[in-house]
Amino acid sequence: MRRIGSAQVFNKVTVKSRIAGNIVRVSVTEGQYVHQGDLLIEVDPRPYQARLQQEVPNKTKDQANLENAQRDLPRYSAIVSNQLPVTRQQ
Repeated sequence: MRRIGSAQVFNKVTVKSRIAGNIVRVSVTEGQYVHQGDLLIEVDPRPYQARLQQEVPNKTKDQANLENAQRDLPRYSAIVSNQLPVTRQQ
């Protein structure tokens, strides 16, 4: 026996990405139950890995500059507090 009917969606969810990128894999199918924390899609990680590799040397350089500045701070603080004859720029 065939009948004409209609169906209504039980729950509807809109998914919004927080990053931009190409989708390389969709891990769910339409109508599948999903839970919080389930992997829905996978975005191509290569552009983000390349950017990270570019930033690692910058972090190393910045860390070295910070260490140098921390070593110089006591010396410059003593000069300023004792008002020794040096310019403020130095």
